[in-house]
Amino acid sequence: METGGKARVKGLARIWPSVDSPEGARFATRQAFWAAILCASATLALSVLGVLGIKLFREYGLDFDLSNLFDTYLFGLIACGLWRRSRIAAVGGLLLYVGGIIIQWIVRPPNGVGVVWAVIITLWFTSGIRGTFAYRRFGGLGTGKGDTPNGGNAARSKEEHAIGGWLILVAIGLLVSPLLILINLGINILPTFEPTLWRVLTTPGTKAYHPLSGPIMVFEAIGNIALLCLSAYAIVCFFRKSRSFPTLMISILLILPAYLLLDLVLMVQIPIVAESVPKGFYWFVGGTISSGICVPYFRKSKRVKTTFVR
Repeated sequence: METGGKARVKGLARIWPSVDSPEGARFATRQAFWAAILCASATLALSVLGVLGIKLFREYGLDFDLSNLFDTYLFGLIACGLWRRSRIAAVGGLLLYVGGIIIQWIVRPPNGVGVVWAVIITLWFTSGIRGTFAYRRFGGLGTGKGDTPNGGNAARSKEEHAIGGWLILVAIGLLVSPLLILINLGINILPTFEPTLWRVLTTPGTKAYHPLSGPIMVFEAIGNIALLCLSAYAIVCFFRKSRSFPTLMISILLILPAYLLLDLVLMVQIPIVAESVPKGFYWFVGGTISSGICVPYFRKSKRVKTTFVR
């Protein structure tokens, strides 16, 4: 049964939906998509808290640190793939999650609540595999959000181009950017919020104190998290071939050098971090050059205009 083009799913079907129809296949795939989003969000939050010395679930064998930021990135990529109903992403999501759970349970046996959640998330990822493979069997039929029917709309398929040419380099840059931001957050920014170091940097009278230290650290954390969110959203728009992607990408390319320049201006005010200014200057120059090349490309390229049309 459908209402407004969406299948009504009740009872046990919410955990193990039928994939005997295109609507059921879409629903099953969305389960895996949200499971990946949940895993990415929870891992990111617990990793940040772990860096700050807050270990919420250590008694359950969940001890998160900087290394788990890579898991956040992987689950984010898997979510993007599941949005596109990728069978590879569906299988990868299940393997990544189950593998992580097995390793955790080897280190420390789970409790009842942990087992229940693990079973539910595993079923959702399994539904993603069932849904993506079933969706291909139906030939991508349906008109739900995020659909990519085989052959597509007859009128659109004549005009729409596949992702190729210089856009391959754009795709690589988009996929690498969140990882670089996560590494920067984990190595350079989040450790400064550790209570002991924070007190040293922000308490008047200490050797490392400067009145701008606290505001700059907060500014950099907010800036990097905002860039991370924009990058993730840009990846989704890119692989959906959204017509809003070129404008979004141009905005990011203009925002990034402005952010890096402001960060440099603030950093030179603090002697203790002035030694890292040359590295920041190289990032600013690189960002400015990239913007100077890519902004005209996104504005003038015929391939861009014929690729992002949805």
